[in-house]
Amino acid sequence: MTAIHIFPAIAAETIIVKALVFTPLIIFALSVLIFFMYPLGKLKGIIIPAGIIILVLAADLIFLFLLSPALNFDSSMGVPKNTLTISQLMLTIIFMATAPVILLLKTVRHSMNRIRNTVLYYMIGFLVFFITFIITYFSGYYLYGLTLMNNPFISIPVIYMLILTNYLLLNLRNNDFPKFYRETLMIVLILAVYAIPSYFFLKYSGLIKIQPVIALFIKSTALFIWLVACYRLLNPLRIYFINRKRNRLIDQVNDILVPVHELRKITDMEKFWSFITKDNFQGLHKGFGIQSAYFMLINRKDRGYHFTYGFGPGIEPDFLSRDSIIVQRLSSYTGIFEKSYILTDTELEGVENEIDEFFTKNRLEAVIPFRNMSDQVIGFLFLGAIEGRKGFNTDILAALEIFRIKLQNFLTTGLILDEVTADQVNDHDRIVVDTIKKRILPVEMVSMPGIRMSSLHINNSSMGGDYLDSVKIGKESSILFMADTSYSGIDSALISLQLYSILHSRTMVFNSAEKVLNTMNQVLKTSRISGNQVKAACAIVSSDGDYTYSGASFNPLIIYDSETGKRTEVETAGIPLGIEMNYRYTLTTAKLREGSIGVLYSDGVITACNDAGEAFSVERITGIVSKFAKQNPSIIIREIYRDFSHFTGKRQQMNDFSLIVFKKVKTADE
Repeated sequence: MTAIHIFPAIAAETIIVKALVFTPLIIFALSVLIFFMYPLGKLKGIIIPAGIIILVLAADLIFLFLLSPALNFDSSMGVPKNTLTISQLMLTIIFMATAPVILLLKTVRHSMNRIRNTVLYYMIGFLVFFITFIITYFSGYYLYGLTLMNNPFISIPVIYMLILTNYLLLNLRNNDFPKFYRETLMIVLILAVYAIPSYFFLKYSGLIKIQPVIALFIKSTALFIWLVACYRLLNPLRIYFINRKRNRLIDQVNDILVPVHELRKITDMEKFWSFITKDNFQGLHKGFGIQSAYFMLINRKDRGYHFTYGFGPGIEPDFLSRDSIIVQRLSSYTGIFEKSYILTDTELEGVENEIDEFFTKNRLEAVIPFRNMSDQVIGFLFLGAIEGRKGFNTDILAALEIFRIKLQNFLTTGLILDEVTADQVNDHDRIVVDTIKKRILPVEMVSMPGIRMSSLHINNSSMGGDYLDSVKIGKESSILFMADTSYSGIDSALISLQLYSILHSRTMVFNSAEKVLNTMNQVLKTSRISGNQVKAACAIVSSDGDYTYSGASFNPLIIYDSETGKRTEVETAGIPLGIEMNYRYTLTTAKLREGSIGVLYSDGVITACNDAGEAFSVERITGIVSKFAKQNPSIIIREIYRDFSHFTGKRQQMNDFSLIVFKKVKTADE
């Protein structure tokens, strides 16, 4: 249709008219074939219907292009109405009606609620497409005398239908049609606000008689102000409208999670798990409408997981061996596993039937694995269907991810404190702090191609201090993190422990530095285990040298370019973690050149003093970095430690000394 408008001469060609008549038949015939296979069926399973469709298309193609008489547009560019075009239309309508019927019949009783709801929402869009198409066509025909070819608006519903179908087929794991429709509605409304006043302004501004140059200036200035003002006002509204359901669910998570007030007093593991899980799991029914939940806790003696607490009809079997396929495959997930992943995860190929049978038999829709410090799964929380057979859409999964992080924080904190209580007879704060520090501070930084890194931590206080760590979040990217938890004894240790638990949750949300700080801020603000504020900094570094950095009232990241000798201080505005719930941290992004060196340091570095009262400065560190820029970070750390030891002598330091040095190198050198 577009080609005919651009090159009107080709409208006289018979083959063009026939192609225009044949194209809808191809589209809807292929739709039938695709919907037979949806969501991830095999082609070999639909050989018979596929063969029938191909034969029909081939026969129609031969008849239309080789055996039928010539077809030409009439004087108004309308497709001629004759036996050939009417029969072609009827055949297209048959395929058009068959496609959605097949899709509905395949999924209306689907065991995966998310797939079933996705199809139902898609069919709503399908229906809207038909209604919009019919209204557009007949309005143009009866009100303005426009034929199918002359109606400029006829392509809008067609294009939207293609976008809708593309979204259904190509984003199976993450599609969320209610959110998609909300975004579409907001885009249309915002576009209308942008365009309609602008159109009328340009249309009637010519009534004002002024010089053309001045008129041009006034028009462009007014339009610029209008568009900027609209963007400033409407963009926050758009974000709020799109994400309001997710934010409401996250607020519900914060409400249903019960703080563990007396966690340190519990030494009986059985009572501990009952205490920490009962109210928290019950809140899922009230907050999300989840009809059943079953928590299975690891039992090392039986080498498996026993059902310990839950609500609903019950789960069978109530014990899963470590060697079972279900445990082995579900343990590989660091986040939430939703039932439809059985269709999309190629790693489950060969065992998908067994997992699907377990989920279907117990009416389960998702499972949340919980891990300890050693990255071992200590329990599974199996979740049943939501009331009304609603699916676990992206908003619910995002809120449950926050639930997982926060509850795992409670569980990990409780486990470590329980170990501390069992191992230490003396319950003095110093012993608890030292024990927790030893458990969570890394022995060495993670390794990664293209980036070498090393760290130094001098523990100068038994009342808290610094926490630094590195976590690999992909084959070629890692999180570097440092925080000053102050020196308030148990509270400082608990904050470090919570930060450790969040950082090692390995959530997929952590793909940029500010998101790490946003999550930590939200958890710390709503935590009742401890209440201190925390200064922190986070950097995510990739093998190719790309990095993002975000700070929460922390010292700037120092970048030293060994080629130019230039030192850059990278910092972002940000208040300490745990102060304001809705605060959002900013980030900066850049790329490390070959040989560039980054340095993260705590306050203990610049507050360390010698006997003369002089402070150990950042300039001393950058001087050593400059001198040994061609060396590995481990050597740079060693030289900084030598200089620091010589500078401070035997003077006792009150604050922890923490340092992370990383360097961009050629990947081939690794």
